[in-house]
Amino acid sequence: MKIQLAAKSIIPSVYKIPGGHNIFELMLQGIVVQNEDKAPAVVEELIFSLYRGNDLYEQRILGGKNLRQSIKNRSENIKKGLINFPQALNIAFSKNIPSHIKVSNNCSLKSGESIFAGIFVSLLDYVPNKIAVTVIFNQTNKTCRVERSFLLREYKCKNKYILPLKGAVACLCGPAEGLSHHRSLTSQEFAFDFVPLSDDFKMLFKSGSSKNKNFHAFNKKVIAPAAGTIVFARDGIVENDQFGVCPPTTREKIAKHGFLHAISGNIVIIDHGRNEYSFMAHLSNGSVRVVEGQKVAQGHVVGLLGNTGNSTAPHLHYHLMDGPDFLTARSLPIQFSNIIISPWIEEFNRLTRQLKKVHASDVMEYDLNGLVDPIVMAY
Repeated sequence: MKIQLAAKSIIPSVYKIPGGHNIFELMLQGIVVQNEDKAPAVVEELIFSLYRGNDLYEQRILGGKNLRQSIKNRSENIKKGLINFPQALNIAFSKNIPSHIKVSNNCSLKSGESIFAGIFVSLLDYVPNKIAVTVIFNQTNKTCRVERSFLLREYKCKNKYILPLKGAVACLCGPAEGLSHHRSLTSQEFAFDFVPLSDDFKMLFKSGSSKNKNFHAFNKKVIAPAAGTIVFARDGIVENDQFGVCPPTTREKIAKHGFLHAISGNIVIIDHGRNEYSFMAHLSNGSVRVVEGQKVAQGHVVGLLGNTGNSTAPHLHYHLMDGPDFLTARSLPIQFSNIIISPWIEEFNRLTRQLKKVHASDVMEYDLNGLVDPIVMAY
């Protein structure tokens, strides 16, 4: 029995919360367990053990009905992706999943078959540096056990970054939210959805209408978070005009614009050197102000915030990654050097209630160490 990573790599997230405590989070997007023997095998348990040195901090056991349901759900998604949408697997794992892989729908593995599994772990004031994955399985009427360990290393940025927007900014679906739609995907695990606010922090819209032009965020300047070279720039995707609705990614749209441009809308990718790249998506149609090969300074305006691609409202999708290709690059944790955490708790609570009314309730962030809080000031 062979254990390997489905994802490109594992990167834990460690951040501070009020009171001087540390939060440790680990999203294990994908483990592949493959039966390499000729004899069939039945997986009975998957055990995920988190250690610091030899000290066991946490253990999660997946077995019985929960194991069967997890394997079934993941296997169905993998098979659908391989047949209908292979790029989705690149987004999920930041690497290619071989099209010839044999995926089992259940715990019974014939020779050469595989299953996929994963977990999310959040710990208070414990920071493990190793995860051990143990597979308990039955083969030829014998209970067998195989284990593999993976080191856990925090990532520290090699360059200094500022927030790619100025003024008061709310963060929706940031990496400190655990199971956000970003966090489950290796390619954008540490991504942010940024929404600039009005100067008085009081509303998302300039009026009662939810048209793009009435969002305070719409057409705000998006700036380079660090100096670098533009390696990818695309414009020409029109704005989504219906608030709260993400337009379908059709084959026609992909054929016309290319896969990445179609799903991300108008985008800019910057090479900052030392294997760190900024990815900025959903820019306004006609607003991209840079071209490929152009060198930009920190703070250079690269475009305007919009509502293009897979987007339900004007916002900036931003993440740092370890390569220029979104489909094979891995998302990286980032800290911004120019933010002030908002002290306006009452206003934040009011804003949170307002966001929930427009179906954007995932706004809670609690980091005070350079990562993004629900409302920050970028200067």
